[in-house]
Amino acid sequence: HRGRLGPSGVQGVTHSAVFGDVVATLRRARGWNQGRLAEAIGVSQATLSRIEGGLQSPKLETQALIAHVFELDLLYLFSEVQERIGALRGSIIEED
Repeated sequence: HRGRLGPSGVQGVTHSAVFGDVVATLRRARGWNQGRLAEAIGVSQATLSRIEGGLQSPKLETQALIAHVFELDLLYLFSEVQERIGALRGSIIEED
């Protein structure tokens, strides 16, 4: 996780990248492919791929749809992202 300083303040880790990883993890846990989730939230598969890859930040409306599809509270989804950022921050500090 080395690289440029992201908006989160953690070297190489951006909120978008962590959010995308959480979405991909949730999708895989359901056994869904990107096409199925993309259709469920009303975006193209290419857009979902960019979201999961951390290359695109989804609109708040899309984030709410993702939470709804996975039957999660949006605040829970946000807290999951923050927990992962905190864990990554800890592992980066330990590496230095």
